[in-house]
Amino acid sequence: MKSLMILVCAFLAVGGMCSADDCTWYNYAGGSFGDANNWNYNKVPESWDRVFFPFMNMPYAVMLNDSYQNAAMYVDGADLTLNLNGNVYSLSGDQGDDRSVFIGHSNTETSRLTLNNGGSNGWLYSGDVSIGYYNGTSGCLTVSGSDAYWTTLFLEDWHGAWIGEGGDAKLSVIGGAKFLHGHGWSAVGAESEAIIDVNGIDSEWYVDGQFEMSVNGKTTVNVDNGGFVNIGKLTMGIERGSMAQININSGTELDSEIRIHSNQEPSLTLGQNGKATLAAYGSKLWNNGATIIGENPGSSGWLEIHDGGQFNFDGSLVIGGTFDRSGGTGRIEVIDSQLYVANSAAGQYVKVWPRGTIVLDGGDITTSYESSANPIVLEGGTLEGNGGIWAFLENNGGLVAVTDEGNRIYVGYNYKQDGEGTLKVVLRGSDSYSFLQVNNPDFGQATIDGFLEVEFVDGFVPSYEDEFAVIRATSVTGKFTNAVSEYIFADGRFDVEYRDGDIDTVVLTHYSPTPACLKYPNSDLNKDCKVDMFDFAIFVSGWLDCGVQPESECGE
Repeated sequence: MKSLMILVCAFLAVGGMCSADDCTWYNYAGGSFGDANNWNYNKVPESWDRVFFPFMNMPYAVMLNDSYQNAAMYVDGADLTLNLNGNVYSLSGDQGDDRSVFIGHSNTETSRLTLNNGGSNGWLYSGDVSIGYYNGTSGCLTVSGSDAYWTTLFLEDWHGAWIGEGGDAKLSVIGGAKFLHGHGWSAVGAESEAIIDVNGIDSEWYVDGQFEMSVNGKTTVNVDNGGFVNIGKLTMGIERGSMAQININSGTELDSEIRIHSNQEPSLTLGQNGKATLAAYGSKLWNNGATIIGENPGSSGWLEIHDGGQFNFDGSLVIGGTFDRSGGTGRIEVIDSQLYVANSAAGQYVKVWPRGTIVLDGGDITTSYESSANPIVLEGGTLEGNGGIWAFLENNGGLVAVTDEGNRIYVGYNYKQDGEGTLKVVLRGSDSYSFLQVNNPDFGQATIDGFLEVEFVDGFVPSYEDEFAVIRATSVTGKFTNAVSEYIFADGRFDVEYRDGDIDTVVLTHYSPTPACLKYPNSDLNKDCKVDMFDFAIFVSGWLDCGVQPESECGE
């Protein structure tokens, strides 16, 4: 019926019986939308009219006393509160405007629109929305209260939202309000800055399709105290120089959450060509599709999960590149939290390229496919820290570095290290050292090749009798290339023993230090140092392994 009315009006306008006006509010004290005395043409704006709320040098409020439809709304320099009062307000964009709503169009004063319903249930329907249209403008939209709804689903079509189109913008969805649109962009201009706050239980920012966050400028999104963000496909940090950050924080007993609801490939990208960070604290992220972190060369993506956060991903997860090639810098930190990659098909994976890193600090990563698991593959990438890997772990030319805090990385399926891969452990004390544990009785196969790296921390020096089981597995196959029977490095040498048993182990023992005069060969303090040829061979081997000049301290 509304569509028919608009078409009829358009027809009459051609015949001269109905013409569109630009209706400007001029009552600085505010008042009723339906009072003709508050408008410049002394008439209530009709469906074909555009309405303008200008700068009044002070805040003012306008209340709807009925349901209305206009062609477009301009809030330009105003500090306006629009109270729907339980009514429906529609903005069709039928006069050919680029957008149906402009908040901050050309006036250099900050333009503010606060939408509420005054305790009643009402809706605002619109076409495309622009907040901060031109460079140098600033627009702020606040949708406030559990009864406040703004949607761009108008006449059965979804429309978009530009949040910081050329200028700056702030969108706040608070107190249980809803702001829903079909697609959108933020910080489109190179100088644009956008801030998006979703705060409070049942507060929701919904994007039905794709949202491109920080096309050229900077965007910060804060989701707090039970707020909910639901986006079809999210790409963050689009062009070089762009920056995007999302912070998800939960208040006491309130779970804030972001959901990516499409299953496109990928549905979530952190750092396409620019920089992007997503950090969650005791909160949730659900992604129904594949994920890329640090897509193209020069990009940077960072994902942090803190304080009992829970992230659930379907599809593959790639860090530092795409599904087919290496790319930018990608990093995931799982700190006392869980990352669950529920792969929807066999052959999907978590892949870490050379500029990609996974950091565990008491956290767990689980991959799942039916009753088994898909692999985490280090294609030159790094896995470091301490925690649990409930997956097949394949180290193809990468680095698995087990830190001393928490002592171990536990692999719940099998571990395989190729000839270019490295396992690094640290020794803090005789009973305090890091190790790789692969002893799930149903799997637990450790297949090793490549390199072992050992580091002493906190000034620890082992004794000859000390033993360090740096790998513990149901079964160990293979040996380290540089530690077949002994391991020689800057600080000395170990015997290396591959022991069979109920639990197979790789043990470092019989430590002997490198004589100081070999470690610092050009020091005057060591001019009378005497060593036999065996010690000299140890030093030369260690020096060659470190690849530094003899007069330098090996390893520094």
